[in-house]
Amino acid sequence: MNKKHSQGIYLVVVAVSAISLTFLIMFPFIQGSIKENENGYRVEQLPDSASYMMKNFKRGLEVEGLELNDVSLYTQDKNTSLHKLVKEPTLVFRFFETNCEPCILAEMTAVKECTDSIQHKVLLIGSYATYKGMRAFLAANKKDSLLAYRMNPLDTLKWEPDKYESPYYFILYPGGKTSHFFMAVPDYIKYTRKYLEGITNLLK
Repeated sequence: MNKKHSQGIYLVVVAVSAISLTFLIMFPFIQGSIKENENGYRVEQLPDSASYMMKNFKRGLEVEGLELNDVSLYTQDKNTSLHKLVKEPTLVFRFFETNCEPCILAEMTAVKECTDSIQHKVLLIGSYATYKGMRAFLAANKKDSLLAYRMNPLDTLKWEPDKYESPYYFILYPGGKTSHFFMAVPDYIKYTRKYLEGITNLLK
C-alpha cells in the first residue's frame, strides 16, 4: 500500500470518527418523540432543557403580537368577557382541568411567590366543567387568593397554544393583543420562575 493511499484511508477514518463523535454529543439534544394526548392532539415530548428552550422560543415567535378573540368568562355569580376584564397589560396563566394537579399547583405556587407585587395584574383562566370544581381545587391548595375565572371547556382562545391543552403564560393587552408567550413544563419550573420574575419587573 503506497503512502498516498494510506493517507487517504486515514482521512476517511478521521472524518467518520468526527461525525460519530458529533452525533453522540448532539443526540441528547435532538432526540424526542411525539405522542397524542387524550384529545388526539400531537404533543411534543421535550427530552432536555436545550430542546425545551428552543421549542418555547419558536412557539413564542409564532404567536407574538396575535390578537385573541373575545370569550366569555365565569365566576360563581358573575359573567364577563376577556376583553372587558383586561384594562391594562395583564399576565395571564392559562390552564386546563385535564392537566395534572401537582403540575398546576407547582405553577400556581410560582405565580403567587414571584408576582406578589403585581397580583392585581395577574389573571388565571382555567377551562373547567364547573366554577365550583375550579374553586375547590384552588381553595384546597390555598391558592384562592389568586384572581381566577372559568372558561367553558368547549370554548377556546382560537390560537395554536390551546390545542395542546398544556399550561402556558402570556401578556394580554386591552383589545386582545398578546406578547411574551411562555410554555410551562413541570420539569423546568426554574425557567417558569425566571420568566415570572422578568414579567413582574416589566409590569411594575
